Amino acid sequence: METFAKRILTAVAAVLLLVYIGYHIFMANYSPVKVESAQRFEEYETIDTDGLVVRKEAIIPRQNANAFVYYNAQNGSRVAKNGRIADLYESQEQAADHKEILRLEEEIAEMQAIQEQGQNNRVNLDIITKQLGKAQAEVIASMSAPRVNHIDALSDQLLTLMNKQQITIGQDIDYTSRIAELQSRLTTLKSKAVAPIGAVMSPTAGFFVNSVDGFETLMDAESILSVTTDQIRSVMAQEPTVPQGQYIGKVVGSYEWYLVCVLPAEKMTQVSLDRSIDLRLPYVSSDPIPVTVVATNRDREGNMAVVFRCDYMSADLSDIRRETVQILVRHHEGLRVPDDAIRFNEQQEPGVFVQEGNVIVFKRIQVAYHSEKGSYSICEINDTDKSYLQVFDDIVTEGKDLYDGKIV
Repeated sequence: METFAKRILTAVAAVLLLVYIGYHIFMANYSPVKVESAQRFEEYETIDTDGLVVRKEAIIPRQNANAFVYYNAQNGSRVAKNGRIADLYESQEQAADHKEILRLEEEIAEMQAIQEQGQNNRVNLDIITKQLGKAQAEVIASMSAPRVNHIDALSDQLLTLMNKQQITIGQDIDYTSRIAELQSRLTTLKSKAVAPIGAVMSPTAGFFVNSVDGFETLMDAESILSVTTDQIRSVMAQEPTVPQGQYIGKVVGSYEWYLVCVLPAEKMTQVSLDRSIDLRLPYVSSDPIPVTVVATNRDREGNMAVVFRCDYMSADLSDIRRETVQILVRHHEGLRVPDDAIRFNEQQEPGVFVQEGNVIVFKRIQVAYHSEKGSYSICEINDTDKSYLQVFDDIVTEGKDLYDGKIV
């Protein structure tokens, strides 16, 4: 019995010894690596600050405090001089009836267009499909934008195109009863509708904004080039109040507007007078905004009151005031390389190990910019010399005992 037990223990010890030896042989010859594809990448060096927007704005006072306002112009839309901005009604019910009449007329028109599509089949299915794809892309882009604008109109357009597509491919859609129901409601509303008691016209051509924030009179666009750091700080620190119901809104009367901010003296070389530069307002739009530096007024401490002029206006930009600003002072573009992957060869040239098939290869890099936003660098692209890192090369980010020519 004792001999049998010794044999069992000896066998177990032998198995363990073989496993131990096999493990070390395996680990000596196997070196797993993790890779990351080299991709084109761009980044801006930025100066982050807070800015104040100054425009030429015409405030529209509310003449009849007891009247109810129905806006004909959408917020951020363009209006002509003496164009109709709003209608005035004696009661809220009258204004609501007018709004419902317009909504019903629009819905009936859409349904009739879809119905005619099914009866006449005049529109090519490919055209509708392309329009539908474009509308879907616009909805997705609008939802992912910093500001969501016109989403209701985009959703209505998308629904109309989907119905047109269904009816074109043979889906039985009949809106006859629904149209009749809406027309009956429309007739009832029109029978009791009353005319507005007045109208609000635009004092100038420009972009209409249906709100007033109180900053309109705190800084003058006509004298903005002489603004000081103390003036900017003073205005930005204020929280002006506007009496409710005192104004209809305002019209931004010029495509030209200004953004002012205070920067420390060491930034003077990056934001010099007359320089054309781009700004980004991350809470408004992801698109760069081209501007020109038109004033850099220094104070006794060396800080600068910087004035940027922009000649571009849009619905998104028409009602902004105090904003987080990124001044895009320098643009870098190249291959994104993790800092942990950078090594040096015998000549002390920087580079990375790249996996080509089952072989590890050292490839050189030229670092153009080290990002302060993450642990990576942007390297120049050298398409002519294959000894340098190329687009889509597999950069080794993790691995043991790496060297040029190693088999993995």
